[in-house]
Amino acid sequence: MDKIEWAKWFIDTLGFAVIPIDRDTKKPTIPNWQQYSTRALTDEEKEKFPKMIEEGYNYGIPGQMLDKNRALVILDFEDKELLKAWIGESELNKLCQNTLCVTTPHNGLHIYAITEEFPEYKFNPAFLRENKNVMDLQSLKSYVVAPGSCINHKFCDSAKCPWKGQDYVTCYYADITPERAKINEIHLKGFLKYLVEKGKKLGITPASGLLEWLGGNKKSDTEEDFEKLKEEMRKYDRYRGKTLDAIRDELCKAIKKKIEHAEEKAKETLNIAKGVLCDKKTYADIGIDRSRGDWHLLNFLLSHGATDLDVVMQLLPEDSKVFEPKWDKYTFHTVAKIWERVKPWLTEFRNGDKKTELKLRGALIISNLLRKKYVIRTFYQDMGQWCFTKLFHLKDIILVLSKRD
Repeated sequence: MDKIEWAKWFIDTLGFAVIPIDRDTKKPTIPNWQQYSTRALTDEEKEKFPKMIEEGYNYGIPGQMLDKNRALVILDFEDKELLKAWIGESELNKLCQNTLCVTTPHNGLHIYAITEEFPEYKFNPAFLRENKNVMDLQSLKSYVVAPGSCINHKFCDSAKCPWKGQDYVTCYYADITPERAKINEIHLKGFLKYLVEKGKKLGITPASGLLEWLGGNKKSDTEEDFEKLKEEMRKYDRYRGKTLDAIRDELCKAIKKKIEHAEEKAKETLNIAKGVLCDKKTYADIGIDRSRGDWHLLNFLLSHGATDLDVVMQLLPEDSKVFEPKWDKYTFHTVAKIWERVKPWLTEFRNGDKKTELKLRGALIISNLLRKKYVIRTFYQDMGQWCFTKLFHLKDIILVLSKRD
């Protein structure tokens, strides 16, 4: 079935939002595609996007709000044959007679459903077997490539792809026409609990985040530790009582002041912070890996005294990995590691008096003068944040100076 017919069915018949995807791939062509999880297409987009699909683009369906109480979600199974063994082929056939099922290029299965109970983010993974992902739950701010779209496996980046790197095309298809297709409501939590029970015989287990959302998992030690860490960090916050716009404005002024004279490594962090905070770009817009983006941006925010994590979350781009519990402990471990690095520096200011602050500012002025006049070669006993403050402790550092030309 021609993908444009499917796309028009989603747009015109169901009133769903679609997003254009690059030819032969799974990559969205537009920035901020996550917005379509919470808003409908404009009249202009309803004309523009189908034209792009007619010209050869793929398209995707985001998990999306349909009204104030209901959302579209997609159950994303990695292996259709495993799903048959999981719930039984007859049960799977009944399910796919009741709502749209789409086979993926790697013989997985997308099951589309409408529900009144949905998470505000996707679960990736939702279920595992032998520590390997066997199912994701795509919800708001996530998407699937939709029926009729095709993938050239020379662009495939999945280790599971049997044709990875080969100039070979397979497509997303449904065993039904749009005229006969439907997407119905399901009791999502009930169905997921059914999968939990049926998966036991195959060694399929729910991810802890999903289990907690289902109401079957108490708060973990990691989550309790994270709450304690957040409480500790909040005490160091320099921006308490300020609006989000005021905080962003101060941080952007700091970036502008530092970026011109920053060294290469620091400049990378500042450029990422500038792109997200000042230019309001996503990591995808900047062209940076999300883990790397989070590391640089969180380092910048925390080291500049933005330590209230509830505020920090609002400063991160919408494609940050902290909003996708792919790994339940990702945010805690990332923040804890960065906090260990920056806490001593913030403590120096928090506990120090004006004299201490003046010493540090004086050290900065002197170091800038030295850098202008001399080539400085240093041998460090300590790395990281403390190199700067120990610049003038000769017992800790040796300076080799030579006149600049």
